[in-house]
Amino acid sequence: MTGAETTACHTYVDFRETARAVFTASVDRTALGLVGKIRNDTQKFITEARTSYTTAQTEPYQATLATYGFPASRSR
Repeated sequence: MTGAETTACHTYVDFRETARAVFTASVDRTALGLVGKIRNDTQKFITEARTSYTTAQTEPYQATLATYGFPASRSR
């Protein structure tokens, strides 16, 4: 794993942990792609992270996650 991939993985893990703590309803976790484990395959990981971040930029997720240090601009 390259340095950039490691950084992306750590950032996404932080995002997932925060989002799981804040959004406890299964419907929210499913919408944000927080169900299951993070994929080991790089392409699948990228797809999963993009899906999570794209959903996180919509309401009601965007405003809530911004208060925890994940503003929409950081999730891109």
